[in-house]
Amino acid sequence: MSTMNDVQPHAPHPVYRGPVIDAHAHFDAGTVREAESVLGAPDLPDRLLNFWDLTWPPPAFDAWQATWARQRADGMSLLHMPDISGVGRPGFADAVVAGIAQARALGAVGVKMWKNLGLHLHDADGALLTVDDRRLDPLWAAAAEHGLPVAIHIGDPPAFFAPLDEDNERLGELRRRPEYWFGDRTRFPPLAEVQAAFERVVARHPATTFVGLHFGCFMPLESVARMLEQYPNYCVDTATRTFDLGREGFRDAALEIFARWPDRIIFGTDLIRTGVYDLPDTRGTEQDPAAYYQHHWLFFETTDELAAPFAFLPETWVLRGLGLDENQLRALYYDNARRVFGLPA
Repeated sequence: MSTMNDVQPHAPHPVYRGPVIDAHAHFDAGTVREAESVLGAPDLPDRLLNFWDLTWPPPAFDAWQATWARQRADGMSLLHMPDISGVGRPGFADAVVAGIAQARALGAVGVKMWKNLGLHLHDADGALLTVDDRRLDPLWAAAAEHGLPVAIHIGDPPAFFAPLDEDNERLGELRRRPEYWFGDRTRFPPLAEVQAAFERVVARHPATTFVGLHFGCFMPLESVARMLEQYPNYCVDTATRTFDLGREGFRDAALEIFARWPDRIIFGTDLIRTGVYDLPDTRGTEQDPAAYYQHHWLFFETTDELAAPFAFLPETWVLRGLGLDENQLRALYYDNARRVFGLPA
């Protein structure tokens, strides 16, 4: 686990002057100080949405929120991570629905779902639990009933589902982290199948607001645009996607999405400081979240050329910032998260 330096973080915005919500972060009970340092720095986000501590099974919300009483007063909001490992057991739906109601009563601002759905989780009979399993319908309905958006990460980058050969653009990373590879079709479904199941859920539950994390769960940008066009209950966040959105061949499509749906894109970084995993953990930024935020400010506010922010990405990848205008930046950094997650002004 990384520790913060005692130096005050410093990451001035080149253009934007206004409040910022990082609507996608992970801290645990051992990294309270790191979270406080982000919230207390003038150049870093004014608010954080702390999704989950990356443990499985996830903590019940009453235990989760008890860790963060002071930080919640200082600008941290929490999401509820349901334990969905009991699908097919008696009482599963009632327990999940009751957990969502309790979390809402205790101050949760959303529901978090993770990529183990569709890839790793099995039901009580040992069958792979698909994203669109009808037995999860009470969960999606309960989120809508209690006014909680569902922040959902399903699937992973396409390279993680591709063959492990020299054509795989993230081969070096997969060699270091073989658990990220989902290319074994005897164990994992194709990425397109997982993503199609997710779209069926969004379509089936129009009263539920879904936030497709990682800019639409790593879908092709044309699919992201199509879903934003087709489903008014759908939003996306920007977490760990700057390295795609600013690449040649992707950037123009990304700019079109920002221009057409400025009110449907939520700023998030996936800053992780937990005992399970740290992100970023590269290029001198492991001890310094300010450098990570500085990357994002430069990416969204300028058209500068930037290096990819993670060492696991090829050194040859060069990004160019999107240079969003003032209204787009205000919506991205603040207004959209505040509206979607129901945060006070």
